[in-house]
Amino acid sequence: MQLVSFVLEAFIWKSLLAIAIGGLIGLEREKKEHHVIGFRTFALTGFLGMLLTSTTQNAYAVALGLAGVFALAALYYMQRARHTGAWGVTTTIMLPTTYVLGALVGTGFFIEAGLAAIIAVFLLVEGSQLHNITQKVSKSEIIDLLLFALIAFIIYPQLPAKPLELLGQDVNLRFFWIIVVSITAISFGGFVLTKYVGKQALSLASFFGGFVSSVAVVAVMSEKAKNHYQSLLRVLASAAAGSVASDAILLAIISPALLYAALPTTTAFFAAFAIAAGFYSKKAKKIELEHSKRPLSLKFITEFSAALFLVSWLLNWTVENAPAEFVVLSSFLGGILSSTSVFASMALLYNSGAVNTQTAALSLFAALAASLAAKLAIAGFATGKWREMLEPGILIYAVGIAGVMANILLS
Repeated sequence: MQLVSFVLEAFIWKSLLAIAIGGLIGLEREKKEHHVIGFRTFALTGFLGMLLTSTTQNAYAVALGLAGVFALAALYYMQRARHTGAWGVTTTIMLPTTYVLGALVGTGFFIEAGLAAIIAVFLLVEGSQLHNITQKVSKSEIIDLLLFALIAFIIYPQLPAKPLELLGQDVNLRFFWIIVVSITAISFGGFVLTKYVGKQALSLASFFGGFVSSVAVVAVMSEKAKNHYQSLLRVLASAAAGSVASDAILLAIISPALLYAALPTTTAFFAAFAIAAGFYSKKAKKIELEHSKRPLSLKFITEFSAALFLVSWLLNWTVENAPAEFVVLSSFLGGILSSTSVFASMALLYNSGAVNTQTAALSLFAALAASLAAKLAIAGFATGKWREMLEPGILIYAVGIAGVMANILLS
């Protein structure tokens, strides 16, 4: 009796979930288009898919049911096209899709079916908005999207996972290719936000872009905002604040003790960047960024990747050949490439007792200072306005120095 009760409860649960999924899709279709095929038809279709997969192990029966649903959808499509002249196929496609979702429920893939249904309904509800966006996509953007897919999903998996020796140093090609993918993703994100959303989203995009690489964000946006240095400073400060936030999160995970010990240094830099971002956000309100015609610049990506490789090689050589007293200098050199890598390495050293609080704080300061110097240099070369870039940079450095001095006094 317990087994029968368990089977019955499972069947009822599957039935309710399949009907709910089908009914949700049908409700959207019936409300939006007033289709003949609506709530009841979609709910029964989902239930049919669940019923066949739950009560039979015969794949042919399930496939036959799917073929029947396809036939019903095709018949509906022909009748609707003949009488109304409407050639939309969304409802026609969603009917067999609902059957498949019901089949997923019947085979026990409850979470997958639920998530797929939510995504499907979202696409249906926001269909008109998505259609408006797709109408604005140009041919060059589609080509660059294909190029990004080639870089991220085809070339990257083919690269060797093990480091290769080059010029006496181990080089991880996948690491550098990740940088290339990150740059192209940031470029796409910034392009889409500035073109379709507007410049008000620029600070937010730059902040979260800093979680990946604040230097890459500034480098990418330097090409787009080189004629508007205040907008570029807004991007720089926002991306740098995001970078410090991600570095602090990393410390919280690896070494909470170091995060607490170096809190004055990291807080000082973050506060300085946040204030600068707010200040230049107001200054840049009436400045429109020049939209690039293409979201990707292969020339820029190649040059930037080569620079990253050279800095990384120099850092590795310094760490392996210089004495231990050069920890802070090595951190400065590493910060040019990635402050995050310095934060991670310093956290491990601090946990093992290899460095004290004062050395760790100075090293973190050096990494953040080097990262800021790299961003200011990129922005200065792009705009040619070195004085305008150095003035806020000096103020930020002053705040950072105050923070690290407080760290030294407290330690």
